[in-house]
Amino acid sequence: MPHFKQPLYPVYNWIPLHGIMRYEVELMADPPAQPNGTQPDPGRAWSKIVNAATTCYDEYPRPYAGDYYWRVRAIDAEGNAIGTWSDAAHFVVNKHPKRVKVAVLGDSITHGGGSISYPPSALEYSYTTYFDFPCLNLGRSGDTSRMTCDRFEQDVLPFHPQNLLILTGSNGLRTSTISAQDIIDDLAAIEEKCRAHDIRPIFMTLIPINPTNIRFAFHAETDPNWNEKLRLINMWIRSHDCCIDLEPYFYNETGTDLDESFSVDGLHPDIQGKMLMGEIVNASEAHALLK
Repeated sequence: MPHFKQPLYPVYNWIPLHGIMRYEVELMADPPAQPNGTQPDPGRAWSKIVNAATTCYDEYPRPYAGDYYWRVRAIDAEGNAIGTWSDAAHFVVNKHPKRVKVAVLGDSITHGGGSISYPPSALEYSYTTYFDFPCLNLGRSGDTSRMTCDRFEQDVLPFHPQNLLILTGSNGLRTSTISAQDIIDDLAAIEEKCRAHDIRPIFMTLIPINPTNIRFAFHAETDPNWNEKLRLINMWIRSHDCCIDLEPYFYNETGTDLDESFSVDGLHPDIQGKMLMGEIVNASEAHALLK
């Protein structure tokens, strides 16, 4: 991937052991002192126990340049090791210039992943993979628009991007306790923060969702008013001179919901959808600012 940049929030994934659903992940700045042992590394910087078969989402951003090593081990209910630590995997966070040219801010649609079981570490499920220009991914899975706004100072300002692509609010579409105005207010606050720090905000319209598929994938109901919320939010986004309109390309034949061919779970675009998002950005009027 010629333009790949390590996402700000790493995601660690592995092939599980049969019948084991509890794992510990540890992160280090150096290779482990005892490879394939059973004890935690004495120099580890972070660790997390997850009740998940294949994936661990790092709750902390990793903005500092350098080499990182991580590994995983299976554990029982008492925290005892089952077998040994895995081989250590390695990734690099490159040193960034004082100002990156383009970054993208958002929720799990931006962070990456799709088809229910593929995490953000599967690069084909990240729409930034298909950009024809370098872009720093500041997405974080699980964000509401308020959460995205609240982490602006921590996650955006250290990189001081010249251009910030913004796509957040989809989790609020399906949540009845979050109104369209709540999301618009959060987007307006992000815009204000950008203007105050000489960052050009470029909003992308939210794409439709599919309540039937969401119910099947997440066993959760969707706000029946989501269509109207989407209309109001995207109308606000389109009022800006510089925005990228994703919404029209993602509807099914009836023009009501997210087309199933783009998303198995009804919320996160899969490979075809992520490729389309990249193509839309590359073909947009804003593209000249991003190249």
